[in-house]
Amino acid sequence: MEIKDLLDDLKLNAYEKSAYMKLLELDTSTAIQLCKQAKVPYGRIYNVLISLEQIGLISILPTEPKKFKIIDPKIAFKLILDRKKEEINKKLKEIKRITKPKTQRIIPHEKDLIILDGADKFYEMLKYFQRTVKKEYLTVAHEFAGPRESIQILRKRAMNRGVEQKAIVTNIRENKPIIRQNLKLGVKIRSYPLEGFRLMIKDRTESVQSIVDPKTQERISIYTRNKAYTQSMAIFFDSLWKKAKIIKP
Repeated sequence: MEIKDLLDDLKLNAYEKSAYMKLLELDTSTAIQLCKQAKVPYGRIYNVLISLEQIGLISILPTEPKKFKIIDPKIAFKLILDRKKEEINKKLKEIKRITKPKTQRIIPHEKDLIILDGADKFYEMLKYFQRTVKKEYLTVAHEFAGPRESIQILRKRAMNRGVEQKAIVTNIRENKPIIRQNLKLGVKIRSYPLEGFRLMIKDRTESVQSIVDPKTQERISIYTRNKAYTQSMAIFFDSLWKKAKIIKP
């Protein structure tokens, strides 16, 4: 691609193109000299040169009178291209942020059974449990905190309300920092190797059981407030709790 084509891509006007091409020949020049040789009106030359400097094609030397120097085109156009790529990436990120569908908050209301497909719905239910739990929250979890900071905030609020929280963590190695943080908070934590299974129980009246594919991390979860089922899950949790290894602060 020729330099003139690159200048067209930058949408330079005729005077800017003329001044740039002449300065490319001269390498360094004063505004008056360039005005004459590039055939740019005297009343326009300074604005033209300042525009070229702001784009990044030339530099202004601190001399008296001021002199204008061409920047190596290979360097100048690469820097301009990099800057434009950065601007495009920022716009793409903003577009993704604006167009990203918001996760609908799940509130069970009168439903006794809800099928939750995917991780997002599971974590929305987790947040619902932490917002509404009154006395006790039990969980079997691989990622104790979950991938959202808001869950940890809700957990702290529940603890401040006097809620007792017990967690059986199936993966200690990847959870050490958050485990230490929650032990200090007062959460009772134990470890037990149990792959592909997640469980949440709120006040022994509502529960969510999840089956997770260890390879893809895809999951299907079932929410229920069936008392008999939830009580049986609570008994199962209690049995695991007795077998699980105690983790001390």
